[in-house]
Amino acid sequence: MKSRVQERDENRHRLQKELDKLQVDLATMTSLHQEKAQEATSAKKRVDELMSNYTGDAKSMQSELSSLRSEKEQLSRLHSEVESQKQLLQLRHDSLTTESQQLQRDVQKLERSLENFKATLAEEREAVNLREQKIRNELASEKNLVEEVNLFLHFA
Repeated sequence: MKSRVQERDENRHRLQKELDKLQVDLATMTSLHQEKAQEATSAKKRVDELMSNYTGDAKSMQSELSSLRSEKEQLSRLHSEVESQKQLLQLRHDSLTTESQQLQRDVQKLERSLENFKATLAEEREAVNLREQKIRNELASEKNLVEEVNLFLHFA
C-alpha cells in the first residue's frame, strides 16, 4: 500500500514536470505566434506601401506582388501550424491538469483509508490488551484459589 502511494506521488511529480514543460512550450509558441503575426502585419504594410509608392511598370509590380503573396501564404501556413500546436499544447495541459486532480483525489482517498486502518488497528490492539489483562487477572485469581485450596488441604 505504501508503494502505491509513492507511485502515485511519483506520477503526480512526473505529471507536474510535464505540465510545467507544456506551459513553457505554450509560452514559447504564443511568443512565436505573436512574432509571426507581427511579421504578417509588417508584410501587409510593406505591400500597401509598395502598392501606393510604386511607380515602376506592371510586370515588376506583379512579380513583387506574387512574391509577397507567396510570403503571405508561408506565413499563413506557419500561423496555422502555430495555432495547431498551441491547441495541442492546451489539450495536453487540460488533460494533465485533469489527471493531476484525479491523482490528488486518489492520494487523499488513500490517506483517509490509511488513517481509518490505523485507527482500527489501534482499537484492535486496545481490545487485545484488555482481553490479555482480563485473562491474566483470571489466571491470578485461579492461582490464588489453587494456593488457598492447597493450604486448606495441607492443614486439613
